[in-house]
Amino acid sequence: RTFELWRMSIAIQDRTSYGDLLRTVCQFIEQVSSTTDRPVYLIAESFGGLLAPAVSLQLQKKYERQGKSSTNPLHGLVLVNPATSFDESNWDTLAPALSLFGDLTSNTPMPLGLPSPYSVVGGLVLSTLIPSSEQNQRILQTIFGLESLRQPTGAIESIQGTLESFRITAEVLPPGLLQHRIQNWMIVGSALINPR
Repeated sequence: RTFELWRMSIAIQDRTSYGDLLRTVCQFIEQVSSTTDRPVYLIAESFGGLLAPAVSLQLQKKYERQGKSSTNPLHGLVLVNPATSFDESNWDTLAPALSLFGDLTSNTPMPLGLPSPYSVVGGLVLSTLIPSSEQNQRILQTIFGLESLRQPTGAIESIQGTLESFRITAEVLPPGLLQHRIQNWMIVGSALINPR
Protein backbone atom coordinates (compact mmCIF):
# COMPACT_ATOMS: atom_id res chain seq x y z
CA ARG A 1 0.00 0.00 0.00
CA THR A 2 1.24 3.51 -0.78
CA PHE A 3 0.58 6.45 1.51
CA GLU A 4 0.78 10.14 0.79
CA LEU A 5 1.72 12.05 3.94
CA TRP A 6 0.52 15.52 4.84
CA ARG A 7 1.74 17.40 7.90
CA MET A 8 -0.10 20.10 9.80
CA SER A 9 2.07 22.89 11.15
CA ILE A 10 0.74 25.83 13.12
CA ALA A 11 2.65 29.11 13.00
CA ILE A 12 3.84 30.71 16.24
CA GLN A 13 1.71 33.80 15.56
CA ASP A 14 -1.47 31.73 15.06
CA ARG A 15 -4.15 32.33 17.69
CA THR A 16 -6.86 30.19 16.11
CA SER A 17 -9.48 28.72 18.44
CA TYR A 18 -9.77 24.98 19.06
CA GLY A 19 -13.11 24.96 17.23
CA ASP A 20 -11.60 26.65 14.18
CA LEU A 21 -8.69 24.18 14.13
CA LEU A 22 -11.21 21.33 14.35
CA ARG A 23 -13.24 22.68 11.43
CA THR A 24 -10.12 23.33 9.34
CA VAL A 25 -8.80 19.78 9.77
CA CYS A 26 -12.24 18.25 9.05
CA GLN A 27 -12.57 20.33 5.87
CA PHE A 28 -9.04 19.42 4.79
CA ILE A 29 -9.71 15.70 5.25
CA GLU A 30 -12.94 15.93 3.27
CA GLN A 31 -11.22 17.90 0.51
CA VAL A 32 -8.31 15.44 0.24
CA SER A 33 -10.69 12.49 0.26
CA SER A 34 -12.94 13.97 -2.42
CA THR A 35 -10.07 14.81 -4.77
CA THR A 36 -8.06 11.60 -4.32
CA ASP A 37 -10.79 9.03 -3.68
CA ARG A 38 -8.50 7.36 -1.13
CA PRO A 39 -9.07 6.57 2.54
CA VAL A 40 -7.56 8.98 5.05
CA TYR A 41 -5.73 7.88 8.20
CA LEU A 42 -4.97 10.54 10.78
CA ILE A 43 -1.77 10.26 12.83
CA ALA A 44 -1.46 12.68 15.73
CA GLU A 45 1.10 13.42 18.43
CA SER A 46 0.90 15.47 21.65
CA PHE A 47 -1.69 18.27 21.21
CA GLY A 48 -2.68 16.63 17.93
CA GLY A 49 -3.76 13.71 20.11
CA LEU A 50 -6.42 15.98 21.58
CA LEU A 51 -7.43 17.38 18.22
CA ALA A 52 -7.53 14.16 16.17
CA PRO A 53 -10.16 12.34 18.27
CA ALA A 54 -12.36 15.44 18.05
CA VAL A 55 -11.91 15.42 14.27
CA SER A 56 -12.85 11.75 14.18
CA LEU A 57 -15.97 12.31 16.32
CA GLN A 58 -17.02 15.36 14.30
CA LEU A 59 -16.76 13.53 10.97
CA GLN A 60 -18.46 10.44 12.39
CA LYS A 61 -21.42 12.50 13.66
CA LYS A 62 -21.68 14.42 10.39
CA TYR A 63 -21.82 11.33 8.20
CA GLU A 64 -24.15 9.47 10.58
CA ARG A 65 -26.59 12.45 10.54
CA GLN A 66 -26.56 12.29 6.75
CA GLY A 67 -27.13 8.53 6.85
CA LYS A 68 -23.81 8.04 5.05
CA SER A 69 -21.60 6.62 7.81
CA SER A 70 -19.95 4.29 5.29
CA THR A 71 -18.69 7.30 3.28
CA ASN A 72 -16.80 8.86 6.21
CA PRO A 73 -13.41 9.77 4.68
CA LEU A 74 -11.55 9.07 7.92
CA HIS A 75 -10.69 5.37 8.02
CA GLY A 76 -8.28 5.27 10.93
CA LEU A 77 -6.74 7.14 13.80
CA VAL A 78 -3.26 6.66 15.33
CA LEU A 79 -2.37 8.58 18.48
CA VAL A 80 1.28 8.87 19.50
CA ASN A 81 1.92 10.24 22.99
CA PRO A 82 -1.38 12.16 23.02
CA ALA A 83 -1.79 15.02 25.49
CA THR A 84 -4.92 13.40 26.86
CA SER A 85 -3.56 13.50 30.43
CA PHE A 86 -3.23 17.29 30.27
CA ASP A 87 -6.16 17.76 32.63
CA GLU A 88 -4.29 15.73 35.26
CA SER A 89 -1.24 18.01 35.06
CA ASN A 90 -0.55 21.39 36.66
CA TRP A 91 -0.33 23.20 33.34
CA ASP A 92 -3.51 25.20 33.86
CA THR A 93 -1.80 26.71 36.93
CA LEU A 94 1.79 26.79 35.65
CA ALA A 95 1.09 28.37 32.25
CA PRO A 96 -0.36 31.68 33.51
CA ALA A 97 2.47 32.05 36.05
CA LEU A 98 5.11 31.13 33.46
CA SER A 99 3.57 33.50 30.89
CA LEU A 100 3.53 36.35 33.40
CA PHE A 101 7.15 35.62 34.30
CA GLY A 102 7.99 35.64 30.59
CA ASP A 103 6.24 38.96 30.07
CA LEU A 104 8.03 40.51 33.05
CA THR A 105 11.48 39.32 31.95
CA SER A 106 11.17 39.51 28.15
CA ASN A 107 12.84 42.91 27.90
CA THR A 108 15.72 41.98 30.17
CA PRO A 109 18.93 42.08 28.10
CA MET A 110 21.07 39.03 28.71
CA PRO A 111 24.88 39.26 28.66
CA LEU A 112 27.03 37.02 26.48
CA GLY A 113 24.06 35.66 24.54
CA LEU A 114 22.72 33.78 27.54
CA PRO A 115 19.11 32.58 27.34
CA SER A 116 16.41 34.71 28.96
CA PRO A 117 15.15 33.83 32.45
CA TYR A 118 11.83 32.79 30.84
CA SER A 119 13.66 30.39 28.52
CA VAL A 120 15.53 28.74 31.37
CA VAL A 121 12.57 28.51 33.75
CA GLY A 122 10.23 27.47 30.92
CA GLY A 123 12.64 24.80 29.73
CA LEU A 124 13.04 23.45 33.25
CA VAL A 125 9.28 23.43 33.84
CA LEU A 126 8.72 21.60 30.56
CA SER A 127 11.34 19.02 31.45
CA THR A 128 9.73 18.31 34.83
CA LEU A 129 6.48 17.37 33.14
CA ILE A 130 7.96 14.15 31.78
CA PRO A 131 5.37 11.50 32.67
CA SER A 132 7.24 9.40 35.22
CA SER A 133 10.10 9.73 37.68
CA GLU A 134 11.57 6.53 36.21
CA GLN A 135 11.72 8.18 32.79
CA ASN A 136 13.28 11.30 34.35
CA GLN A 137 15.88 9.12 36.09
CA ARG A 138 16.82 7.35 32.82
CA ILE A 139 17.24 10.70 31.07
CA LEU A 140 19.50 12.02 33.85
CA GLN A 141 21.57 8.81 33.87
CA THR A 142 22.01 9.08 30.13
CA ILE A 143 23.06 12.73 30.34
CA PHE A 144 25.51 12.19 33.20
CA GLY A 145 26.86 9.06 31.55
CA LEU A 146 27.86 10.93 28.41
CA GLU A 147 31.56 10.65 27.69
CA SER A 148 31.57 14.28 26.57
CA LEU A 149 30.84 15.42 30.14
CA ARG A 150 34.02 13.73 31.40
CA GLN A 151 36.23 15.90 29.18
CA PRO A 152 36.52 19.67 29.68
CA THR A 153 35.86 20.56 26.04
CA GLY A 154 32.99 18.08 25.88
CA ALA A 155 31.45 19.53 29.03
CA ILE A 156 31.62 23.03 27.56
CA GLU A 157 29.95 21.82 24.37
CA SER A 158 27.24 20.08 26.42
CA ILE A 159 26.60 23.25 28.42
CA GLN A 160 26.44 25.30 25.22
CA GLY A 161 23.96 22.81 23.77
CA THR A 162 21.82 23.05 26.90
CA LEU A 163 21.88 26.87 26.76
CA GLU A 164 20.87 26.72 23.10
CA SER A 165 17.95 24.43 23.91
CA PHE A 166 16.81 26.91 26.57
CA ARG A 167 16.98 29.76 24.02
CA ILE A 168 14.71 27.78 21.73
CA THR A 169 11.96 27.75 24.39
CA ALA A 170 11.45 31.51 24.08
CA GLU A 171 11.55 31.38 20.28
CA VAL A 172 9.16 28.45 19.83
CA LEU A 173 6.91 29.02 22.81
CA PRO A 174 6.79 32.73 23.67
CA PRO A 175 4.73 33.62 26.77
CA GLY A 176 1.61 34.81 24.94
CA LEU A 177 1.54 31.71 22.76
CA LEU A 178 1.93 29.42 25.76
CA GLN A 179 -0.98 31.14 27.49
CA HIS A 180 -3.19 30.98 24.37
CA ARG A 181 -2.51 27.34 23.63
CA ILE A 182 -3.06 26.19 27.19
CA GLN A 183 -6.28 28.17 27.71
CA ASN A 184 -7.77 27.87 24.23
CA TRP A 185 -6.50 24.53 22.98
CA MET A 186 -5.42 22.22 25.77
CA ILE A 187 -8.17 22.99 28.29
CA VAL A 188 -10.86 22.99 25.60
CA GLY A 189 -9.53 19.81 23.96
CA SER A 190 -9.28 17.97 27.28
CA ALA A 191 -12.82 18.97 28.25
CA LEU A 192 -14.13 17.76 24.88
CA ILE A 193 -12.21 14.50 24.52
CA ASN A 194 -11.41 13.13 27.97
CA PRO A 195 -14.99 12.61 29.26
CA ARG A 196 -15.55 10.18 26.38
